[in-house]
Amino acid sequence: MNRKTLVGIVLVLLTIYECCSALKISLYYETLCPDSQRFVKQQLHQAYQLFADQISVELIPFGNVDEYKDQNGVLKYHCQHGIEECRVMCLYGLLVEEFMSRNTEKAAQECADEHLPGQWPVIKQCIDTDKGRDIYRLMARKTKELYPSPTYVPWVTIDDKFDKESMALVESNLINFVCLKANPRPIECPNSGATHYLQQNQETVPSSAFEA
Repeated sequence: MNRKTLVGIVLVLLTIYECCSALKISLYYETLCPDSQRFVKQQLHQAYQLFADQISVELIPFGNVDEYKDQNGVLKYHCQHGIEECRVMCLYGLLVEEFMSRNTEKAAQECADEHLPGQWPVIKQCIDTDKGRDIYRLMARKTKELYPSPTYVPWVTIDDKFDKESMALVESNLINFVCLKANPRPIECPNSGATHYLQQNQETVPSSAFEA
């Protein structure tokens, strides 16, 4: 997936979190994991296009990141998909934090800068300074506090709870899941309209768990 497209989708999804909606969808993911990217584009973004007023979205970019201390006692992170993923997750973490504080203009500018020549210092500063490490600690804490602990990504909770029985439908057809669980039931759902929309606008994501 084109990274610029994915970042744009993430920006759109972040705007949802501010509203008070019936169903809270929290996504714990890795930014460069193909399965995480696929879920964002094919499931989460599609569901938002139909149900912006019925769902809220929380994004936690961390996933299977190893925390360790170097010989100087400084906390370090090893990302599953390499240093580039750490850099991208730092950027996404900045976006999440800025949007949660409603400083959307600053967040959008930081996102745009990442895709323009000469803007590497913005990303490098995030990685090399306390701000970047603080963001990692926050995302790490949110991920490690989950119960049960994630065993793969993307990992999704609904209203802050993980329901193993629901995950196959969440992963393969989030639109239908929202139709089943949202209260009140979205007007887009009757007469299989939502299912038809899903089938016409995306390929189906396998219902099996995405292994990290």
